[in-house]
Amino acid sequence: MSLKFPLLRISFFSCFFTIGLSVCLTAQNSDQAYVISEIVISGNKVTKEKTILREIEISKGDTVLFGQLEGIVKSTQNNVMNMSLFNFVEVSYRIDSAQTEGFPNIILLIDCTERWYTWPVPFAYFEERNINEWLDRRDFSRFSWGMMLNRENFRGRREQIIAGFKTGFNDLVSVRYINPAIDKSQSIGLNVSLSYARTHNLIYQNHDNKHDLLKLDDSYAMYNRYAHLSITKRIGIHQSFRVYGQYNHYTFADTLYALNPVFTVPQYLDLQFFTISLLYKYDFRDYIHYPLEGFFFDCEANKTGQWLLNSEGYSTMQLKTSYRHYWKLKSRVFFAAGIYARLRLDSQESWYFTNSMGYGNDYVRGFEQYIIDGKNYYLFKSNIKYNIIKPRVLKLGFLKTEKFNKIPYRFYLNFFADAGYAKDIYDFNYNPLGNMLLFGYGFGVDFVTYYDRAYRVEISRNSKNEFSFAIQFTAPI
Repeated sequence: MSLKFPLLRISFFSCFFTIGLSVCLTAQNSDQAYVISEIVISGNKVTKEKTILREIEISKGDTVLFGQLEGIVKSTQNNVMNMSLFNFVEVSYRIDSAQTEGFPNIILLIDCTERWYTWPVPFAYFEERNINEWLDRRDFSRFSWGMMLNRENFRGRREQIIAGFKTGFNDLVSVRYINPAIDKSQSIGLNVSLSYARTHNLIYQNHDNKHDLLKLDDSYAMYNRYAHLSITKRIGIHQSFRVYGQYNHYTFADTLYALNPVFTVPQYLDLQFFTISLLYKYDFRDYIHYPLEGFFFDCEANKTGQWLLNSEGYSTMQLKTSYRHYWKLKSRVFFAAGIYARLRLDSQESWYFTNSMGYGNDYVRGFEQYIIDGKNYYLFKSNIKYNIIKPRVLKLGFLKTEKFNKIPYRFYLNFFADAGYAKDIYDFNYNPLGNMLLFGYGFGVDFVTYYDRAYRVEISRNSKNEFSFAIQFTAPI
C-alpha cells in the first residue's frame, strides 16, 4: 500500500510533463519556418504543369510557417479541383532533410486524376425553364434535339472548343472558343462565340405569370444572329474583371406585335443592337460547383444600344449584383444565405428582353412554375443542410480507365427558405405576382458526384399555399 501513492504521483507528474512538453513543441513547430523547395505534380498526363501551378497560391522558394501548412494544403486542393479538369486531387507535403538558407525544406506533392476531355454528346430535351414548367404545360411541341462536341482542356491549357447544332422547337448552330490564359502571366482570358438561331415557336407574353406561346407552321417567328467577345483579367486566384461586347440581330414576325404591343419597344421587325458589359467577381468558395464554406460576390453593369448602326430607339442599362456566404456550423452541418438584386434603367420597356424572377437560379423555391415580371427585383435564399452520407468513393472494377472507374458521391438533407419581390412598374401582361412579397420553404435531398454534378429533389410550399415538387441540377445557392 505504501508504494501506490508515490507511483500514482510519479505517473501523474509524468503525464503532466508529457502533455506540457507536447504543447510547447507544437507551439514551437507552428512557428518553425520552412522553405518550399519543390512542387511535385503527378497524374497530369494531358494538363500542362504551368496551368496547374497558376492556381496555387505559393511558389517554389517561398518561406512558410509550419502552422500554415494545413491551410495551404486545403486551399491548394480546392483551387486545383475548381479548375474542373480533375476527378480527384490529393495534396500533401514531405519534410526534406536538406536546408535552404538555414531553413528546413518542404516538398509539396499534388496528385491528380484527370477527367475525360472529349465529349460528343447527343441531347434531347423540352425547351422549358425547368421540369416543373413542362409538367404544368406538357407541350410536346417544345421538343428539341441535337449534337454538341465539347473539347475540354484543349492542348492541356484549359482551353475549350464547343460546337453544336439543334433542331426541333428551336434551330441553332453555334461555335465557341474559351482560352483562360492568352498571356505569359496567365492572367488574361479570351472568350469568343458565334451562333445562328431560328424558331417556329416563340413565347410572346406572360399571362397570370405563365408563358403564352405563338406557333407558326409555315414561317419562322424569330431569327437571331449573335456574336460575343469577352476579355477577363484575373487578379490573383480569387478576383477577376471581365469586359465583354456582344452583337444581336433579331428578325421578328409581325404577328408578335399584334399579340403584344410591347413585345419590343420600339416595334422593330428587324432589330440590331450592341451590348457592352463590365463584371467583377470575388470568388472565395471552397468548391464552386457545390460550396460549403467561403463567400462569393459579383457586380455587373451593362449597357445596350444601337450605336454604330445609324438607328435610334432601343436602349437599356442594367445593374445586377449578388452576395452569397457559406458557413460550416458543425462537422456535418452547413448553412448558406444569398442576396440577389437587379435594377434596370430603361427609358422604354420591352417585354422580350426583360427576364425577371423565374430564369436561371433567380427564383423563389416553391414558384418554379411561375414567371414574375418586373423591372427590378430583390431575392433572398437560404438553406441549412446536414451531410447524411459523408464523401465516399464507389469503385467500378469492371472499368479499366481511372477517368470513370471511381465515382465520388455524398448526400445532404437540405431545409430551405426563400423570399423575393419583383417591382412591376407597368403591370403589363397580367402579372398578379408582381409587386408582392413572395416566400417559399421546404426540404430536399442533394446528391453530389463527379464531373461537377449536383442533383436536387425538393418539396416546397409557397405563399399561395401551393405545394410543389422540383428536380434541379445545380447547387441551390
